[in-house]
Amino acid sequence: MHDFSIQCRKVLQYADDFEQGRTNGFVALPDGCYFVDDDTVFCQERPRGESRYPYSCDGRTLWACASGNVYAEESRFKIFCDTREGKEPNLAFFMGLLEKDGYVPVSLLGNARQLTEYDVRRYCIFTPFASYYVTRTRAADGVVRVAVDDRKNLCFAVQAYNKTDAPLPMYLAAYFNCLLKYGGENPEAKWFRSCAYRNGTFSFAVTENLGHGKSADHKAEIVRTAASGKACSTTSHADFCGGEHRQLCSALPLKTGRFAENKPYTTFTETAIAGDMVHGTLLPGKSQCVQYTVIVQEGNKGAAVPVATGEAVYGALPHIRFAGTERINDRALTLFMQSVFRQTEFCARAKNYAGPFIGVRDIFQQLEASLMWIPQYSRRKITEALGFIGENGRAPRQYSYPSADGVAPEMDLREFIDQGLWIITTVYEYLCFTGDASILHVPCGYYKIEGDSVGLSTQRDSVLAHLLRIADYLISNIDAKTGCLRILYGDWNDALDGLGASSDSSQKFGSGVSVMATLQLYRNLAELSEILRMTGDCEERIARFDTVRENIKNGLRQNAIVRNADGERKIVHGWGDGLSHKVASFADIDGVSRDGLTSHAFWILSGAIDWDNTLEKDILQTYSRLDSKYGLKTFEPYFSAQNKAVGRIVKLPAGTAENAATYVHATLFAIWSLYEIGAAQEAWAQIEKILPLTHKSVSATPFVMPNSYIHNSKEGLDGESMSDWFTGSGAVLTKVIIRCLFGIEPDLNGIRIMPANFMPAHEIECTLCVRNRRLHFTYRKKGAGERKFFVNGQEMCATYNAKRKCPCVYIEEGTGNVTVEVVDGE
Repeated sequence: MHDFSIQCRKVLQYADDFEQGRTNGFVALPDGCYFVDDDTVFCQERPRGESRYPYSCDGRTLWACASGNVYAEESRFKIFCDTREGKEPNLAFFMGLLEKDGYVPVSLLGNARQLTEYDVRRYCIFTPFASYYVTRTRAADGVVRVAVDDRKNLCFAVQAYNKTDAPLPMYLAAYFNCLLKYGGENPEAKWFRSCAYRNGTFSFAVTENLGHGKSADHKAEIVRTAASGKACSTTSHADFCGGEHRQLCSALPLKTGRFAENKPYTTFTETAIAGDMVHGTLLPGKSQCVQYTVIVQEGNKGAAVPVATGEAVYGALPHIRFAGTERINDRALTLFMQSVFRQTEFCARAKNYAGPFIGVRDIFQQLEASLMWIPQYSRRKITEALGFIGENGRAPRQYSYPSADGVAPEMDLREFIDQGLWIITTVYEYLCFTGDASILHVPCGYYKIEGDSVGLSTQRDSVLAHLLRIADYLISNIDAKTGCLRILYGDWNDALDGLGASSDSSQKFGSGVSVMATLQLYRNLAELSEILRMTGDCEERIARFDTVRENIKNGLRQNAIVRNADGERKIVHGWGDGLSHKVASFADIDGVSRDGLTSHAFWILSGAIDWDNTLEKDILQTYSRLDSKYGLKTFEPYFSAQNKAVGRIVKLPAGTAENAATYVHATLFAIWSLYEIGAAQEAWAQIEKILPLTHKSVSATPFVMPNSYIHNSKEGLDGESMSDWFTGSGAVLTKVIIRCLFGIEPDLNGIRIMPANFMPAHEIECTLCVRNRRLHFTYRKKGAGERKFFVNGQEMCATYNAKRKCPCVYIEEGTGNVTVEVVDGE
């Protein structure tokens, strides 16, 4: 409690400083949010939109939203359900202040507010390790801390301060409605849930039917620790609210200061909850504190008293610093990128991703970024995730963790062709950044994935063998006629899920192709060939890969590039069965000339631009047509209902999601491609557009990357985002900044340093571990003269990279730390 008291004083000082105008150290973000320390964000209440922060240990995640919505989950297992947009909360805290007509209850999270509360000011302070909700009234201040400890326990602490010069009778109340299920809430849930209270501990028990004669018994204990005060408790929702059908916002006991029944046990006919009320009288200037620890046992997975996992909340994030930026506050940019690193690492450590499952493409893109600073964890997660692919090399779209031993996990088995492509690239980049070839020999398991079913498998072999099976599965899905990769159910842009449909009703999929996925496979086979040359014993397979790559090259050049009467060229997104129609061409199904983003981006990122670099002009013209106030759009114009053969994208309103919005993940692929061809100034201009820092208002969390910016003036949409945190945009921005802007690009033999030919700041600094060496990178802009490189204090002769249009140096493999200084105009 001593530590909590210290933190309370600190967050209350932030509130005092803000209210009294002492905000010189506050760095402004959109929507009334501020960076107030290197890793702390101060949030005012906002009438629309939401800011949130996740706290996680070993995949068990508690989400703290500035609005007061707090929920917790682990993979598919729900502990407290999400209750956004004003739904009845499952977790709430109150401070009751005694006045002449009874208690005036004040919500301490901001949810379930009573109409009787008055003159209340609220703030939320996010740190990487806990969130603090500050509630201020004339008589008292309340603070709630929410966190997750290293034993995966959910921890809540509540403290009230008497601000008056007289004794203050009051109470602190808590309400916990635990779900403890893999499935969602339903009318029968209360039949199989009970809660008992004894001596400061609430004990929940839930039995869940898993089907096929299997069930899981989930348990939770909520343990109260109070420094002082008299407690009354109940296990009944009806008792806490003063009636079965009353809501928390009108709970009578919060006004009377007592429960009618103090019911110690509830099950079956009523909703079992943990309700608590601790009374006390605070002397002037004094405080009262109550803490609650929620200990959860999911089925048979955990011990009744969990042991410490030893898992860090966050690793040692890369040090980064910008100074002298022209259009963005350099401290804001520095702190924002640190926050994006945390966003990326959180996603890499997660056990679910924007829903109950982990997307294969999602987790591997996150790991491709996180391996730059948490390589050991990323290695474990890579090998763990590889254990969820099929024996035939087919990767599911999404997977979950098994609910019990001997039970196959639930998976999303829709055949999105791109899943395995991201795996190969991530392992390749792991080898480049770490030099740790031993990962290739780590044994991993499989599942039997056949059609729409998942079964257990006894097969195990190495990471390298898994990669080769994935490659074989992908190659087996190449269309013989065009030499390009069939899209099957879909590709990365998964709203275009109609291209794989077959004109033959007896066939599940036709010969429709994804150009983006084909380009990724072209790159994958080169990456695998490099890996195999490193292992030194697979010349026959390398030769096969070379043949496939040549066929892909010929197929793409013949079918993916289209021309109009003026000789202008585009790279199509793909085509339908038997080349029946092309998407993002000069004449789509609806007769419209349409531009697509990702096929052009990956034409560059895969190296296909090297076949004919005159296409660079056409790609830049396409990007110009796709540009908008929020950055490059995924498509333009939008897909109307006339394009239903393209897929469900036509069901999305124009200007939203993938349908002609700025889908930031895709925008960053294009930004990456701009850096690859030396258009660094154009790339940075696009980065400025997509950073929340440059927006007046955002609908999502303003200190991490969102997934999109939507725009449709007819529908009243202008710059809102669909989601935050769980999005690949943070991971891709991380890779773009470190690998393209700073130009830190290791390969299998050393480290290439190639900063972009336009740098947006006068000074840049970054420290991270590359190939088991601490690399400290600095850049300084002194003038317009020649760029010079100094490695460990010694000037190093640079060579010119014609593709990126900038000089670079190459640091051979070695040992010991590396200091790199790059100076323009020395």
